[in-house]
Amino acid sequence: MKATIDIGTNTVLLLIAESGGDKTIKVIRDEARITRLGQKLHALHLFPPAAMKRTLTALKEFKTLCDQHFVSEIAAVGTAAFRKARNASEFVEEILRETGIKVEIISGEDEALYSYTSVLKDFGSQHQNLMALDIGGGSTEIISINGSVSLPLGCVELTERYLISDPVTPQEMKRVYEIIEKVLANPSLPPLTPREGTLLPPLGVRGGQGELALVGLAGTCTTLSAINQKLTVWNPAKIQGSILTLKELPEITQQLATSTIAERKQMTGMVPERADTLLSGAMILQKVMEKVGVEKLLVSDRGLRFGLFIKKFSSSFTS
Repeated sequence: MKATIDIGTNTVLLLIAESGGDKTIKVIRDEARITRLGQKLHALHLFPPAAMKRTLTALKEFKTLCDQHFVSEIAAVGTAAFRKARNASEFVEEILRETGIKVEIISGEDEALYSYTSVLKDFGSQHQNLMALDIGGGSTEIISINGSVSLPLGCVELTERYLISDPVTPQEMKRVYEIIEKVLANPSLPPLTPREGTLLPPLGVRGGQGELALVGLAGTCTTLSAINQKLTVWNPAKIQGSILTLKELPEITQQLATSTIAERKQMTGMVPERADTLLSGAMILQKVMEKVGVEKLLVSDRGLRFGLFIKKFSSSFTS
C-alpha cells in the first residue's frame, strides 16, 4: 500500500492506493481537506501561523489514515504556495518533525507533468489531442503533449485581492476579467521546461491530431460540475468524465456573482469551503476556454496526486 499527498495553496489531498498489474489504480482512500495554506500569501509572502496549523492538523489526520491502512511509503509534494512562501522550508521541517512526512517542494515543470500524467491515464485512450487545465489557489497550469505554461492566476489570490465585496460588484468583476485576459494575451509567458523539446503552442493553436479535448482538474472544475449537475451528495463517479459547456458557464458565474458567500454555501452541489473562491475560478475557466477555442470541458476528479502515484509507485504504467 502506497500513498501520495498534494499540499496546495487551498487544499490538501491524500490518495491511498494499490497499483494493479493491469495498469489500474485501486483506490483505498481519496481524501481532501481545505486548509487555505496560502491565505494572504500575496501580501505576506509567508505562510500565516493559523494556516500552517490547519494544514498540519490535516496532515496528522492523513498520517493516521496511512498508518491504519499499513501504508509503506508516502510521497508528499508542495506546489505553488511552497514556491512562493519565504518560510516554506521551515514549514517543511515542521511537517517532518510533527508527522514524519517528508514534503518535496516541486517545480512547476513537475507539477504540470504529474497532472498531465493523470489526464493521459484517464482520457488518453479516447482522445489523441489532450490539453489539461489545472486551476489552483495560487497558479493555473495549462499542459499539452508539447509542453506547459504556468499562469500567475490563482483563485485564492484573485479573490483576496480583487473580489472584496459580498456580493461582489460589477466593477470588481470587470477588473478580474481584465487581469485574466491580460495574462492570457501575454506573448512572453514563461514556458516551463517542455517534455518533448518544444514549447506549448500559442493558446488556440492545436498541437495534436484530432479535435482538442480540454480536461479540467482540481476543485474549481469539480465543484462547478457538481453545481451544474445539482448533486445533493458528492459523487466522484458522476464528476469524473462529466462535461461542462462554455454556454453553461456564464449562468453559473452570474449566480455566484449575485449571491453572498452565505448564499453560495447553500447552493446545491457547492463545497461550502470553496464558496468564496469559486467565482474567480469560474472566471478563469471561462476565459481559458474562450482563448483555447473549445466549447466543452471534460472534468476530472483526479489530478496531481494520481499522476504522482503513477510516476512514483506504478512501474506497470511505464510500458
